[in-house]
Amino acid sequence: FDLPLVRQIGAYIYKVHIAGDWYVNFADAPAKVKPDGSLLYRYGKATGDGDLQAFGAYQYQRSGAGLESLGRALPALFQGAEIGRAPARDPLLREAWLDGIQVATARRRADTTEGFYFAALGGHNAESHNHNDVGNFVVYLNGNPVLIDVGVENYTAKTFSSQRYEIWTMQSAYHNLPTINGVMQAAGRQYEARGVAFHADDASAEFSADLAAAYPNPAGVEQWRRSVRLDRAANAIVVTDRYALRGAPGKIEMSLMTPCTVRADGARAVILSAGMLGTASVRIAVEAAAAPLFRTEEIALTDSRLRASWGNRLYRTMVGWPGLPAAGELKFEITQV
Repeated sequence: FDLPLVRQIGAYIYKVHIAGDWYVNFADAPAKVKPDGSLLYRYGKATGDGDLQAFGAYQYQRSGAGLESLGRALPALFQGAEIGRAPARDPLLREAWLDGIQVATARRRADTTEGFYFAALGGHNAESHNHNDVGNFVVYLNGNPVLIDVGVENYTAKTFSSQRYEIWTMQSAYHNLPTINGVMQAAGRQYEARGVAFHADDASAEFSADLAAAYPNPAGVEQWRRSVRLDRAANAIVVTDRYALRGAPGKIEMSLMTPCTVRADGARAVILSAGMLGTASVRIAVEAAAAPLFRTEEIALTDSRLRASWGNRLYRTMVGWPGLPAAGELKFEITQV
């Protein structure tokens, strides 16, 4: 428990906590989790991590102990009274940068779920439980999902076979990522983010990475520099993709995954509402060299694991351009309305 790595393993859970039962869920993870508060408390106590210990007490006093195994149930029985009296707190960090896996998280202010939150991913496409999702990001508003990582269905033999990437939840076209000249990201260690960086201060937090190497040669992409920036004062998120393609025109289709209903707002914006947003609405305005074409499809969910997070349906909005210049910029400004 004195090893820094062991301490970091425990700290991960509160560094990716968004709000309530929502957690950052890149790859094979559900978006909704109820962690074992007793286990977290004991792990934080053992590693000397006060934030984890307080988070464990918060979870225990909120949801109780996880009793799915005797090895966890017995310590919970003997320490239950102690954990029930312990100082409880949800850390709600303002930002976190996990450089080993290239995951960044940021919220408008520490200690509150008010305002926008984002998480973004660099990494590569040969990670454990990988999805082809280099450069993916999620957005939440006031602790509620706006743009999401769908997660994974219940495991089957196909999940861990050579057919893994035939499953829709594993494909980059079902993450918040571009399909470039009809080509999705590919699986393999060479398909990676490059030049990954994260910076945060009182005014903003920004993740950036070049996604070009995550796409195979037929995509014809030389550069795809993605920036996800949270403007804390304005309470807005701006996603900027600066690209360079081999030849023109370039066909680009950006996928946006959401549990919210989608409607047009003029020629260059959509409004996301309902779903899990309550009375709030979010506007996504698009800036590019040409007006985009919006197309939204409803995805009915029948898998119990996905339905536990999202309910009966999700929506996939495709923002498309049939012919763009060989180099340019796409900008998505996300604001509350």
